[in-house]
Amino acid sequence: MATITQLIHLSEIVELKSEWEDLLKRAANTSVFMTWEWFVTWWEVYGSDHELWWLVVKDENKKLIGGAPFYIRRHRNGLMLPHRELRFVGTGAPVAPEHLDILVDPKDSGEVIRLIGKYLADCRSSWDILLLTDLSHSEAQAFWLNRELLNHGVASLVEEQFPKAPYVPLPESYEEYFQSLGKWLRRTITRQRNKQTRELDMSFYIWSPEKDELSSAFDKFEALYASRKETMAVENKFEKAYGYRKFHRLLATRFTERGWLHLAFLKIGDQEVAAEYTFKYLDTLYSYQCGFDSAFGKNNVFKVLRSYVIENAIQQGIKEFDLLRGEESYKQDWGAVTRDKKMLRCFSPTFYGCTLRNVLELKRKSKKLLQMAGMSK
Repeated sequence: MATITQLIHLSEIVELKSEWEDLLKRAANTSVFMTWEWFVTWWEVYGSDHELWWLVVKDENKKLIGGAPFYIRRHRNGLMLPHRELRFVGTGAPVAPEHLDILVDPKDSGEVIRLIGKYLADCRSSWDILLLTDLSHSEAQAFWLNRELLNHGVASLVEEQFPKAPYVPLPESYEEYFQSLGKWLRRTITRQRNKQTRELDMSFYIWSPEKDELSSAFDKFEALYASRKETMAVENKFEKAYGYRKFHRLLATRFTERGWLHLAFLKIGDQEVAAEYTFKYLDTLYSYQCGFDSAFGKNNVFKVLRSYVIENAIQQGIKEFDLLRGEESYKQDWGAVTRDKKMLRCFSPTFYGCTLRNVLELKRKSKKLLQMAGMSK
């Protein structure tokens, strides 16, 4: 008979590493943002003010068959009602994950969701709202959990989440991909590749531990990221966002150990002029951040770098280049299509849970009425 346990200490999650990795191999709809490395790094940097609420389900042989990496975030101040928010580890901080879900062994999914749903219902006095964001798979287990909670009398709202998640499906060859791009981008890439290789001693490389120290490579990437943000006149998260630098430096170290870090650079002479911070996991390459030296902006160095990154990914058999959240028009230039994202809110029948539900329902109805009024004009 399967059993469910709540883990509340980081040391318990550390001990779970090998079991979690094994479950990831068996599960469907996984992503780099559901790995042990992402969750533990996030908790070490951002978890001190929160309560760990990680649920694990094991079968009669003590084998891990499911897990819900939750934590409780307490809202006490501001305009929001004070409440206890149950959500995925990794969300609710400046670092933004995508493609999250409850992790299950496909052959045991029904039992896992039943047990998690019953546990949440039995402990409904411990939380006010279950907020599961960044659900980008139509068959996400979270939606089955929603149905299970409804059977226990827990009300819910399923909403579209914006911005959507753009990605580029990659074909078998770079030539096929390149020909699918718009004429202007093809011409720019071809002209700048030829010119910079011939006249400016341009080269492309992906960082490796044999080439340089990670800290030195990350310093170069951060400097290029800062240059890009200064050009755009927007916030530099590595400088301003709480814990952002610490999180990514630690994450990069752990991802390097697993072979998941792909830190790509474009050089002109001896100087790095563009960089892209990406993660390679299974058959997907995730583009997380990028930067370029604004002094070389007229040379379209980032477009050239991106073309090399995608070419290299196709050569390695990568099937998808994930551009993550944001529907900026330039992403469409690279052949991006979008997948919908959803957000699930389930309300515990506590005072604050019921009040929050009523407030959100009122806001939705008011918004709909305003839209209808605007259309009638």
